[in-house]
Amino acid sequence: MPRRGKHAWQHGENSASSPNGWFARLIAASARALTTESDRWFLWLPVLFAGGILIYFAQSSEPDARLPIALLIGAIGLLLALRETPLGIAVAGALLTLALGFATAKLHTELARAPVLAKELRYVEVKAWLEALDGRENGRTRATLRVITIDRLSPEATPHRVRVTGGAEMGQNVKTGDGVRLKAVLMPPPEPVEPGAFDFGRTAWFSRLGAVGYATTDLERLDDQPRPPSGLALWAGIDRLRDPVNARVRAALPGQTGDIAAALITGARGGIPKDVNQAMRDSGLAHILSISGLHMVIMAGTMFWLVRALLALFPYLALSFPIRKWAAAAALFSATFYLLLSGAAVPTVRSWIMMSIVLIAVMLDRPALTMRN
Repeated sequence: MPRRGKHAWQHGENSASSPNGWFARLIAASARALTTESDRWFLWLPVLFAGGILIYFAQSSEPDARLPIALLIGAIGLLLALRETPLGIAVAGALLTLALGFATAKLHTELARAPVLAKELRYVEVKAWLEALDGRENGRTRATLRVITIDRLSPEATPHRVRVTGGAEMGQNVKTGDGVRLKAVLMPPPEPVEPGAFDFGRTAWFSRLGAVGYATTDLERLDDQPRPPSGLALWAGIDRLRDPVNARVRAALPGQTGDIAAALITGARGGIPKDVNQAMRDSGLAHILSISGLHMVIMAGTMFWLVRALLALFPYLALSFPIRKWAAAAALFSATFYLLLSGAAVPTVRSWIMMSIVLIAVMLDRPALTMRN
C-alpha cells in the first residue's frame, strides 16, 4: 500500500507539472475569471468591435470581400458549437464581435468606392451641384462639388465629388444646391509626403472625393437647372439657414471674435486666421473649435434645465405630468437641430449619439448614466 501511494503521488506530481497540466489549469482559471466577470462582458463589445476595424486597416492589401463573410460565418458557427459553456460563449462572442468590426470596415469601404482621377486634367469644364462653399482665412474660397459631368472623362471614370479653390468672388452669385459650371485644373488627391504622414488620399476616399484642384473661372449657374439629389437638397436648405446665422454673428461680433463665434455655432471654421488657429493649438485649446461633447452638453443641458424650470413654475403641470421627460424630449430636439446646423461633422455626430442615449434613457425611465451608455 505505501508503495502504491508513493507511485500515485509521483504520477500526480508529474501530471501537474507537465505542459498539459499547466494548460488545463490555465483554462480552468480563465473560465472561472470570465464567469465571475460575466456581468461586464458587454463593456468589451466596443473595444473588440474597434479591434476588428483596426485589424482591417492594418492589412497591407485590400482583403477579398469573401473574407469578412467567412469570418462571420465561422464565428457564428463557433458560438453555436460552444454555447453550452461560459468560456465558450465568451471566446466565440469576442471573435464574432471582432469579425463584425472587420466586416463593417470592409462594407464602409465598398460603399464609399467611387472613381478617383488618375492624372491631372487642365482647364476642363465641370458641371456639378454645389455642395458647400467655404471662405478661407487667406481670402480665397473653397467649393465642394457633386459632379454631373467633366469634360474628357467617361461616366465610369468621373469622380463622384471634387473640391476646388478659387478667388473670394468665385461663388458670389450661386448658393448651395445650385447646378453650376466652371473651368478648373483637377488633380488626383495627394498621397502622404512621407511615411507615417497624414494620408489625405484615404480621407478623400471615404469622402468619395475623387479630385482636387483650383478653379480658373467663377461658378456660374446652369441655365437648365437639374434637380439635385434629395440628400443634397436637404443639406442645401440647412446651409441656406446657416449662412444668415453666420452673417448675423459676424455683424454683432466683428473681427476674429465673430469668426470664432461662428465656428462654435455653425462649424464654419474657414474664416479663422491661421495665427489664431496656431495659438489655439499651442495652448491646447484647439479642440474647443471642434463642435463636440462640450458644445452638445451646453446646448442640450441648457435646454433641459430651461424647459424643466419653466414647467416647474406651474404646480399643476409639475405634479400631474412627467415634465422631466418633456424637458429631455425638448433637449433631444435642440441637440438634433444643433447637429444639423453645425454641419454634422464626425465629432458632433459622436457627441449627439452619446447625448441621445442619455436623453432617451431619461424618457424611458432607465438609468441615464451607466457604463453601458
